[in-house]
Amino acid sequence: MTIRHSTITDNHADSNDNGSADSGGGVYVLNGGSVTLANNLIAANRTGSGSIDSHDLRGVFTTTGYNLVGDNRGAAASFPAGTPNASNDTVGAGPLNSIDPELNVLGMDGGPTPTHSLGFSSPAIDQGRCTSQTADQHGYGNEVTGLRAVDQPVVTNLDDGCDIGAFERGATTTNDPPVANDDSYTVLEDVLFEATDLDGQTTSGDSADDGVLANDTDSDSSLFVSNGGSFTADGLGGSVELAADGGFTYQSPADQSGLATFEYTASDGSDSDSATVSLTVLPVNDAPGFTAASALVEVDESAGPQTVSG
Repeated sequence: MTIRHSTITDNHADSNDNGSADSGGGVYVLNGGSVTLANNLIAANRTGSGSIDSHDLRGVFTTTGYNLVGDNRGAAASFPAGTPNASNDTVGAGPLNSIDPELNVLGMDGGPTPTHSLGFSSPAIDQGRCTSQTADQHGYGNEVTGLRAVDQPVVTNLDDGCDIGAFERGATTTNDPPVANDDSYTVLEDVLFEATDLDGQTTSGDSADDGVLANDTDSDSSLFVSNGGSFTADGLGGSVELAADGGFTYQSPADQSGLATFEYTASDGSDSDSATVSLTVLPVNDAPGFTAASALVEVDESAGPQTVSG
């Protein structure tokens, strides 16, 4: 397996939180395994016990260079300490000489997925190599060269000026982001609602059956729903089946009316926008019914006034 241009951070090897001595909070290679690392940032991970110190890596690795390893304990043979070392990897040796990657918290930095952006003085800046790669994790790059690398003039490059890991500081995009608009539908209680007309033109006899993307816009890309699937709506509740193409079905809870809502994210693969879908569920008059106490009631005509119940 080969891992390239990735950021692996803030992982905890003790997945069941029992305090046991689990190793390799970042990447753990079992005996006989083969993993090659290229231009990855692997730092600030942790194990399950203070007695185990292979926080970022554990095992034997092959490196093609330009990785940042915060703490090489557990893989020092593959990643000897150095800034850089002979393989052009930037490697710390814990606990006293580990490397802080200076990452920002996971957040939406413009793109379809969250990223750990690099801090202003991160040691990963301009110390990588990404050759012909055209964009980082969130689809951004250098608009002048058409490649990913964005050189920071105040930092001495180790190779082509690319940053180590998944994020490129200073990268931009010419992509026009999508605009998602809220949607409103009126549905009947206990009736399966299908919003599967995707062309923005309602079907004859149905005034509101467009999918959620029908009123959304993107000037240079096609849109898709990035959070589709099966889930329960907020508010009134009810079940939603949301497809990537924007079509969906909604089934309200039995014999209930009110307002149900859910959010969706329209994405063009690089940028995204979110909107809210509101479904007003109207009550339906149910036919009355009764249960007879008995099919036959006997009375004694000579007993005077009598009361029949049920």
